[in-house]
Amino acid sequence: MVTPLMVYLPFIVLLAQRYRRDAGMGTVVSLMIPYTLVVAVTWLLFFVAWYPLGPNSPIKA
Repeated sequence: MVTPLMVYLPFIVLLAQRYRRDAGMGTVVSLMIPYTLVVAVTWLLFFVAWYPLGPNSPIKA
């Protein structure tokens, strides 16, 4: 969500410029940082919660 190589980033910048003429790539990326942190923490929690159930786990189905 934060990478400048995101395919839709130029489109999102154009949409942001409709509402703020001075909006650029930095504005859009800085607005996406909180969402990126929430997604990263959520996936980290999923990983920590489900890791014990992976291959070679003591819990067998």
